[in-house]
Amino acid sequence: MPKCSAVALGFEPTAKYLPRIKTIYTSTPVRAQFQKGAIAQLPPLDLPIPENVPLILVVGGSQGAVAVNKLVRQCVPAWFNAGAWVVHLTGNNDPEVDSLKHPQYFTLPFYDNMARLLQRANLVIGRSGAGTVTELAIMRKPAIFIPLPTAAEDHQFYNAQILATVGAALVFRQAELTAEILSTQVLNLLRSPTQLEQMGEKAGAIAYPDSASRLAVLVRQLVV
Repeated sequence: MPKCSAVALGFEPTAKYLPRIKTIYTSTPVRAQFQKGAIAQLPPLDLPIPENVPLILVVGGSQGAVAVNKLVRQCVPAWFNAGAWVVHLTGNNDPEVDSLKHPQYFTLPFYDNMARLLQRANLVIGRSGAGTVTELAIMRKPAIFIPLPTAAEDHQFYNAQILATVGAALVFRQAELTAEILSTQVLNLLRSPTQLEQMGEKAGAIAYPDSASRLAVLVRQLVV
């Protein structure tokens, strides 16, 4: 690290941990489907979700999140009663994946058209890897984060704090989170569409959709 000419940062507050090194905030590059103008070219959702209902998207990350999945399945009856629909991306390792059936509930291991799905979602629940946090900021989506407890150096918790600090997300430690708490927090947000909208605006305010270009410029400056 001391031999680096510069360190590109995915999150600006990381600079305080590298006081002796030149740091440049570029944010984290996202997939092509999240680039400006790309969403309009994507196919529509192939899920029969009514246009006028609140949609909760549950995302466990690339490996899924069995503990989060269990919590969510305990909560969804109350959310259904409140009129919400749920898309639950469980990953491939959930032994109880088929344990819940409901017309307002769609369970899938993964979903390719994520930008379109995030565009439709009113609230996102899930882990807080760097990619997920960045995509939510770009898409201006409010979130409830449950950081992976075993993440190296607790980095998912610190990732989540980036949005929580600006009022764009709520963060709960998995060990302290109960189904009752999660259910109540979600219902409170569903009853406050203005708050959800404001959280989304705050997320978007810190987003850098052109991260890949910023990183490319930095590399060119250093190698020329």
